[in-house]
Amino acid sequence: WKHPLNYDVLDFRYDDVGSPLTSPNVMYIGDSLFADLVDAKREFGWTTAAVTPEVGWEIELQRKTEFVVAERAIEMLLNSLRLYQRALGT
Repeated sequence: WKHPLNYDVLDFRYDDVGSPLTSPNVMYIGDSLFADLVDAKREFGWTTAAVTPEVGWEIELQRKTEFVVAERAIEMLLNSLRLYQRALGT
C-alpha cells in the first residue's frame, strides 16, 4: 500500500497556526535525531520518540559484570573527590 501523498515535497512550515500539523498532540517517531526528531519538535511542537537499535546493545552492555564494577568504581571515585573538595572548602 502506498500513501497517496508524498510528504517529502510538502512544506509543513507554512501551515496555518492551530491546524493539526502544529498541534502538540502529535506523536512523531523517527530513527534519526537530527533529520527527523529535532525539526518535528522545533518546527511543529510535536512530541517525539526515537527508534534506536543501539539501545538494546547498551542495555546488554550495562548488565555485564565488568560494566557494573567499573560504574561502581567511578561512582566511588567521584564521591571521594566530592568529599575531599568539601573538606577543602572548594
